[in-house]
Amino acid sequence: MSGTESLKTIQRSPKPNSAFFASEGVETQAEVDERLPQFDMSADDLLSCAVEVFGAQKNTRTTNRDESVKQASFVCTTPLLRFKDDVDLEVVSMGEGRAGIILFSRSRVGYSDLGTNRKRLAHWVEQLNHNVKKA
Repeated sequence: MSGTESLKTIQRSPKPNSAFFASEGVETQAEVDERLPQFDMSADDLLSCAVEVFGAQKNTRTTNRDESVKQASFVCTTPLLRFKDDVDLEVVSMGEGRAGIILFSRSRVGYSDLGTNRKRLAHWVEQLNHNVKKA
C-alpha cells in the first residue's frame, strides 16, 4: 500500500485469501468482513498503541509507519510454510476524541487462506482492546 492510498478506497480480490475489518461509522468501498467499535482516544494515540501492539505479535514486523496519513504496514510470516502475508492499518479520526480503525490482511500467494487472515485480525483487535483498556 502506498502512503497516500486510503484503505477506504481499496478494491478486494474475489479470492478468499483476505480479511477486511473497519470500525462502525467508517465508510469503505470494499465489503467489510467485521465491524469493530470506535475507540475513546485520539487518532494519534490509537495509531501509536496499535503499531506497538500489532508490531509485537509473533512472526510480525512493522514495515512502514506514516504519521501524516495515520497508516502503518506489517508483514506476517506463517509459522509452518513461511508464507508472507501483508497487513495494513489506517486510523480514522471520528471527532470528539474518538477514532476508528481499518485493517486489511491478505495473503501474497494462494487462492484460499483457510481463514488465517480473519483469525489474525480478530486476535490483533482482541489484543488492541486489552491494551487500550489498560491504558
